[in-house]
Amino acid sequence: LPYSTRDNKDGFCEIKDTHPESLQQLDTEPITFTYDVSYEYSSQNWATRWDPLLDGGKGQKDIQWISISISVMLTLTLTLIVGGILLKTVHNDFVRYNGLEDEADMLNESGWKLVHADVFRTPPRAELLCIMNGAGAQILWTLLSTLAIAVFGLVSPSHRGALLTSLVCMWVALSSVS
Repeated sequence: LPYSTRDNKDGFCEIKDTHPESLQQLDTEPITFTYDVSYEYSSQNWATRWDPLLDGGKGQKDIQWISISISVMLTLTLTLIVGGILLKTVHNDFVRYNGLEDEADMLNESGWKLVHADVFRTPPRAELLCIMNGAGAQILWTLLSTLAIAVFGLVSPSHRGALLTSLVCMWVALSSVS
């Protein structure tokens, strides 16, 4: 028999309808799912309910040294490989540039002399370029500072909208960047 309940100020539920409606019971299908609900009183404050989850497990301070050492070795190996390739390329370039005997070949290889004055020429839409660079820098620094605030735990998840508020405040504070 279905019925509705209403919460009381004392924390108890009382039955709203004293005469529940009877439903027609069909015996053709068995009940395949039931559940019970039991409420337990907790002495923990609502505002601090996330604190045990956000502590990061105080008992789990084990550092995984093997994973760190493997990561460092992999990084060093890749750095050495890329450095070797770059050194070989630079060495080959020096050999090629030192092998130029003709002055004409030297002028052809150094094409930067032909465009050396173009560096000081303003682009066609200089104002738009400045605006886009400034707005991009402001967005980048806003996102980085907001992420830093969130990572360092200065914004609690129990305060709804605090991350968005800090994002807007950072956007306004970093308007001087653009």
